[in-house]
Amino acid sequence: MGVVVCVVQMPAPVVSVDLVSLRLFRSLMRMTRVLPSDVVQYYRGHLANNFRQHRTETDPEEVDRIRKRSLKDARWVLQKYAVPEDIISGKFKL
Repeated sequence: MGVVVCVVQMPAPVVSVDLVSLRLFRSLMRMTRVLPSDVVQYYRGHLANNFRQHRTETDPEEVDRIRKRSLKDARWVLQKYAVPEDIISGKFKL
């Protein structure tokens, strides 16, 4: 009989992301729905790239700084595309 070799590919390690950051990411992704259709994909890609880039951050102060900056940037983007203030303040709690 021949030798049977079984190769098992291990899944990529799962990086723990705190729930507050994950909720913020989801909220910001939903925010893109109110943007003009020609820029939605750009901002979704930008959000996803930044989330991936910072998902391993463990310093609480740095995580807090990144969250605050994300909210500030989101408000700026919404104002840039003249999204009404009631949507900016209410719907996304920015």
